[in-house]
Amino acid sequence: MNPVIANREFKQPEDGWFQLIPLGEFPVRIEDREFQQVLDEAAHDAIVAAFNRDRTNPNFSGLLLDFEHWSYDTARSSEAAGWVTELERRDDGTYGRIDFSDTGTTAVSNGRYKHASPVWLPGDVEFLDADRIRPLRLDSVGLTNQPNLRGMVPFSNSKTQKEFLNRAAQNTPNEEQSTTNQEREIMQAIAQQLGLAAEASEEDILAAITQLQQAANAANEPIENRAEFKALEVENERLTRNLVDADMDRFGSRLAEDKKDAVRAALLANRETGLTILTSLVPAAPAIPASRPVPVLNRSEAKPPTDSSPDNSERQKFIANRQRHHRSEGRSARDAFDLAKADWEALRAGQ
Repeated sequence: MNPVIANREFKQPEDGWFQLIPLGEFPVRIEDREFQQVLDEAAHDAIVAAFNRDRTNPNFSGLLLDFEHWSYDTARSSEAAGWVTELERRDDGTYGRIDFSDTGTTAVSNGRYKHASPVWLPGDVEFLDADRIRPLRLDSVGLTNQPNLRGMVPFSNSKTQKEFLNRAAQNTPNEEQSTTNQEREIMQAIAQQLGLAAEASEEDILAAITQLQQAANAANEPIENRAEFKALEVENERLTRNLVDADMDRFGSRLAEDKKDAVRAALLANRETGLTILTSLVPAAPAIPASRPVPVLNRSEAKPPTDSSPDNSERQKFIANRQRHHRSEGRSARDAFDLAKADWEALRAGQ
């Protein structure tokens, strides 16, 4: 199946959306090697997510729609037939909204061109095995009358071609691609935990986190002793920042610099959920053996358990503050205490 820009009467879709990439697997030949381009749901999600990230660039004016992929040939014209300004996932593939230029409008409406051909660069694919690749980013789209969904532009120099074929032989992604894939998985997991689409932009994720923080602040009921509450709130914020600093020391080396702020914000907004995401995606450090559980008396006058460790005073103060914090979230005394102890152990492990 090949994307069609105009039907037999050369009429464009009434809603202004054109199918640019279908679902399925399609062959592409590089020298004497044939590869299968896997355009599954994961590929389409990654392509749309990458496009939405690119849209956040202040200089982004759209994805180029050229003629016959001539923009990759320095000897040919790079004239634009139009610009893809939006991408959308649908059941049968990825659709784009196109802002046609005058020449593009004429070429399509007069029947000079009927098909669209997507392009992804060699560095924007991942290897599923030695002969199957999954595109992750759309670089441009070309108007053509000889569609083959070839996906990759001809290699302009032997070095690029050699590197790609070497990667195919080794069946291993390059280091930059591995990091990018992991970052994408982390951001998609955070987005889904926030109730957003997997391809949500970082701006959307940060906006959702801010909204959650504002909602939490608005939901706080008035407390008679505001001074005591404020002091406890400030202390808990300080302790949370210390815990998040420890988490970032633990996992930060596996994250790119431009992703750390978003991950830190997610941890500060909901550390329990954020930590669950990180530990599921990034190998964690060996667990610290837990101390023997101390029973908690089920009485209104019962106090947080104590032990005889050297840093008992600091530990008690920390656990008491964190227990109050978790109790304010509606947790039981037992659960609040267990979480407070886990917070203490995480803080100590990060020092």
